[in-house]
Amino acid sequence: MNKKTLAVWLATAMLAACGGSGDNNDNGTSAAGEPADKYVGTWDAPCYSEDGLSANATIVLTKGGAHSVSGTSTLRVFNNTSCSGNPVASQDFPANITIDGTTQASGKTADKVTETSLGESGKELLYVDGNRLFASQEGSALDGQGYPTQLDLATVQGIRR
Repeated sequence: MNKKTLAVWLATAMLAACGGSGDNNDNGTSAAGEPADKYVGTWDAPCYSEDGLSANATIVLTKGGAHSVSGTSTLRVFNNTSCSGNPVASQDFPANITIDGTTQASGKTADKVTETSLGESGKELLYVDGNRLFASQEGSALDGQGYPTQLDLATVQGIRR
């Protein structure tokens, strides 16, 4: 897995694996039902494998306001294709997500989000279904504001702990 692939995967993992518990929030400072509430907590990104290496991530997010979460993504790289054993490298990265609104995509009401990681920002769709998180379909057409228009409902991007 080359560094560019790893960086792209990390950015995707930070977007796709963000999410959280169904509780009101972890810091007790706001009312239930705000858009950011469903992303507060700890989520695990599934194993990604390429070129004989694999990586996974754990993202811990706290609520910054009604429409924002921030936290840390811990990326782990393994010298095998199954994310098993001890990682050969592990690094923490900041994760910041702002919920910009909602849209209909793939028959679901998805959040339009702006994610900032690794010094770059990107637009994405996120959809939480119970303890599973889904993200935009790769290569999806973009709307007039630059958000993808389709969800990838076949691939779970994050699992809530």
